[in-house]
Amino acid sequence: MPNEKYLILDNDGFFVKDERFSYEDVESIYFDHTQTQKTINFTASGIDHSVVVKLYVKGRTKPLVLEAGPQWFSVHGFSLGKKASDMLISKVDEIRQRTFNQRADRYMKSLRENGYFVYNGKKIYEN
Repeated sequence: MPNEKYLILDNDGFFVKDERFSYEDVESIYFDHTQTQKTINFTASGIDHSVVVKLYVKGRTKPLVLEAGPQWFSVHGFSLGKKASDMLISKVDEIRQRTFNQRADRYMKSLRENGYFVYNGKKIYEN
């Protein structure tokens, strides 16, 4: 799985490794951020961050998966990989903001046409 350094944003889209994608092609985003308190001899020794992002893009059968963490090594409460987690969160937040309307439009169109939309395999009705 590529990590955050392989996700590069520009004005019209983004790169994951050597592949270019348009913001208009993002259909949905999965985001998971887990924080785990680490302890040594029952004493707090730091917080570990693990971020997983799946970008579902038109024309691809599988999502683009990016991750940061978990960072297995932390020193006196300082996680050496928190910067990578924060960078990935920041980049995904930018993609989320740029693609929100087009992602929401898909659900709104289904509501207008069918009276419901499908989310996570479940039908969501307007009432």
